[in-house]
Amino acid sequence: MYDIESDGFSSNVQPISIYPNSQQQIFSKSKVFFIRLMCSISGDFITLDSLGSPSAVFSSPAGSFPDTNVRLFRSVSVPCIRGTNRDYAGIELCIPCPHGTFSSGCQTCNSNASFCPFGSVEELPYSTFQSIDQVQEYPDSPESTVFDDILLLNMFMLNWQSSHCALVSPMTWVLVFIVFGIIVALTLVISEVHCSNQRNIHNRIKRILKKMDLIGEGE
Repeated sequence: MYDIESDGFSSNVQPISIYPNSQQQIFSKSKVFFIRLMCSISGDFITLDSLGSPSAVFSSPAGSFPDTNVRLFRSVSVPCIRGTNRDYAGIELCIPCPHGTFSSGCQTCNSNASFCPFGSVEELPYSTFQSIDQVQEYPDSPESTVFDDILLLNMFMLNWQSSHCALVSPMTWVLVFIVFGIIVALTLVISEVHCSNQRNIHNRIKRILKKMDLIGEGE
């Protein structure tokens, strides 16, 4: 609904009322297709649906708004909900109380130490709010955001915070194979020195290592 007489009509003009809305729904017995809309001088809003059934949204006095969630074809005036107010008569909804006011009549907060934001329903002192400190700090953002750099950075790190991290770490498996190679090399040296008469076992191990190509083709 626009006030063409006062504001004119253009794409920049804002509507003074929108019907239906979240609080003023279409009457339950009315159809959603309207064939005629009328507005009286006193601000009453009358509609005629496709079945010829009229319905009226009557202007409500200050401090109230017309409620259409009724079974009748006419609205009833109900007080503004808490935290809202309207100081003039009309069919519009009550607007939220501005900052520094509260309750249905948008009363002024008594003290600057009170918490009265936009649309407050009551005055609350700041002393009622408890300050909560976070026990665990947020993790720091990584210095590098490129995926390849992050991959290379984590590839050569040992993370022992959990067994899963240690198991999937590439460095863990590198160390495992290094230790395995050292054990194999020491085994060959010891067998060469102390078991020189058992050349068959020594040659068999060399053939296995040559096929696996682990340590210089078994040498």
